[in-house]
Amino acid sequence: VLSLLGTSEIIVASSLSLIAAMGDLMPPTALAGLFAAKVVGQPNYIRVLKQCLAPAALTIAVGIGYIATASFWDRLLRTQNTVALAGGGVGFIAAVAVVVLGLDQWARRGRNASEVTS
Repeated sequence: VLSLLGTSEIIVASSLSLIAAMGDLMPPTALAGLFAAKVVGQPNYIRVLKQCLAPAALTIAVGIGYIATASFWDRLLRTQNTVALAGGGVGFIAAVAVVVLGLDQWARRGRNASEVTS
């Protein structure tokens, strides 16, 4: 954060904490992977970690993107129209949640259909 003084320190610090959270996926400890493997009953946690690679890479890319555009987000968040901005943010989060839940239901139907046919 000290190296990026002059940009929005709050946005940079939150982005760095987002990126640092991905450290729980990295071996040798891989705490998140070990816990997830125990929850789903998978004896080999590496198989769980392979499933996490794409979302982790996306999370790191988003964090770096926020750091690179921190001054833009700082100007956007300091506008006078914060009620409209908050409403837009809540709407965006709700839309993403609906899409994710819809994709999950679609994937479950595909798995259930393949189990019935086999």
